[in-house]
Amino acid sequence: MKYMVSIQFRPEQMAEIMVHVPQEQARVSELMQEGIVETLFLSADRGKVWLLMHSETLALLEDALKTLPLYPYMQLTCDPLVS
Repeated sequence: MKYMVSIQFRPEQMAEIMVHVPQEQARVSELMQEGIVETLFLSADRGKVWLLMHSETLALLEDALKTLPLYPYMQLTCDPLVS
């Protein structure tokens, strides 16, 4: 199943978040190679991210998201998409 994951970051945490961006990029690349992340979109202000992801279940999707270095900073929603 495909999911649209909407992620927001708090502006007051951006300096702290930026320290972890290289590790986040590396992990997202790994998830792309594994076929879990299909596409990533980043807002111009870098405060929002949208991920098109594949997962058999919501629980497995959440497990994948928890492997992201920025997960502790994320406010996210996961919406299943119609195929």
